[in-house]
Amino acid sequence: PAPEGQLRGRLEGEFRLNGTLEGSDLERMIQLRPSGPMTLARSIPDFGKMMQIPWLDRFRAYKNGELVASILIGKGYDMVGVMHEWGATDHQTLLTLIDHVAKTLPFESLMLLVPDNLETSWKSALVAHSESYEKHSMALIKYLNKKQKREDYSSLFVWGLDSI
Repeated sequence: PAPEGQLRGRLEGEFRLNGTLEGSDLERMIQLRPSGPMTLARSIPDFGKMMQIPWLDRFRAYKNGELVASILIGKGYDMVGVMHEWGATDHQTLLTLIDHVAKTLPFESLMLLVPDNLETSWKSALVAHSESYEKHSMALIKYLNKKQKREDYSSLFVWGLDSI
């Protein structure tokens, strides 16, 4: 795909919106997500199928041909304006891509879903550039078998596409 714009800030590269994603792009998007103690496993083929969800915009930033940041926003009507999947090499690159998303889409505001256990430097940078910050539970768990061992899922983060 042709470049849609040059990255602002300290990066020199290009933005891409939607278009064809190669398997290597999908793999890199998963690799760039912040790691946490617990999330759901995702295969590249399954991730590729999820890219077909209606109203899902796939923003990417490349530097020297390498994917350095991605944001998935939307996912049907219930996730309009919500950046529910993302990853980047560093928080400045992510903020640059968020700025591009904000200038490209017609939304009054955007929301970024963030794992609670995100590295402190990342969280501090994101909060510093946010209009507001709120902490909420992402999901509730009900055990169907009362005799089942109760595991601690407090560190579980379910990325947006895995919530369907």
